[in-house]
Amino acid sequence: MEINNILVPTDFSGYADNAFSFAIEIARTANARIFFMHSAQSIYSYSFERLIDKISSEEKLDNLVTETIVEMGDPTNSILNQLDEKDIDLIIMGSKGRSGVRKRLFGSVTMDIISKTPVPLLAIPEKSTYRGFGNIVYTTDYHTGDIEALQSLISFADLFDAELHILHVAKEMDLETEIKYRGFRELVNEQIDYPNLIFETIIEDSFYVGFANYIKKYDARLLSVTRYKKTFFQNLMEKDHTRQMGYHTQMPLLILIGEEA
Repeated sequence: MEINNILVPTDFSGYADNAFSFAIEIARTANARIFFMHSAQSIYSYSFERLIDKISSEEKLDNLVTETIVEMGDPTNSILNQLDEKDIDLIIMGSKGRSGVRKRLFGSVTMDIISKTPVPLLAIPEKSTYRGFGNIVYTTDYHTGDIEALQSLISFADLFDAELHILHVAKEMDLETEIKYRGFRELVNEQIDYPNLIFETIIEDSFYVGFANYIKKYDARLLSVTRYKKTFFQNLMEKDHTRQMGYHTQMPLLILIGEEA
């Protein structure tokens, strides 16, 4: 994943401001251009002025190349329209999420973009704090596209000299699990040259218990998954799972784009 152009949509909320902070640090590390964008709902909006004021007040933007975009209309379509036009490599979005009966990890616009974007998206939960990305956890079910996804993720991890933990959670270490684990590890090591790879299989009846314990143990700074059809990714977003995942809901989530199966 080569990061030259970053798109940062904002609605001027506190959680969107949080995404600004992450985007600035990542752009500085990757020497990338940042496109700050707002989708206005009315021609009488003062969005452009607000966006200019917001950017002007950010002292950390010194020496970074930035551009402002204001579009009229539906936020999802406006964001997606910019991807080709600006040759975007990464979207960074803040997300407040939902509460109550319809509790989810992310709000409706973020989820809509996640389901449709052809480029990686970094979703920043409301209370997440930037601390670098020293430990990155990539969850795998040994999908055939995971190796390609890892090749993309390696370039991101390398920017931050991060350890990359490749994690699989299984209910038991039976022969099938052992074969998949060893085979996947061997294939990855054959195709990817990165010194900070850690392979781990956790045996736990509950995926979420094993997963949460692991990321807490290693003080993970970033979670990464690959978006496929009908896979763990969709299950990860279901409302009933959010409550169980507790700890990591404040962790940034990098969604990579896999080939549709």
